[in-house]
Amino acid sequence: MAEMRETCDITVSVVLESPAKTSPTTGSTGAPQPTTLQGPVESPRTLTHAPTAPPVLPAPARQPRAAAARRSSQSAT
Repeated sequence: MAEMRETCDITVSVVLESPAKTSPTTGSTGAPQPTTLQGPVESPRTLTHAPTAPPVLPAPARQPRAAAARRSSQSAT
């Protein structure tokens, strides 16, 4: 047996007296927050000349060899 359904084409719209959000949203401190945190963003630009080699790293600091020899010559007894 075929199931019968009733359809209703009724659309109801309600006019609000005021907008739902009239004040800016507040954070945990209660202070009003700006609607946008960032201004307009410019499109990214590419480098005109890409580097061909990685940057030169400074030479590591050398420690005197005498300190290492003295440490190893001490006896553990």
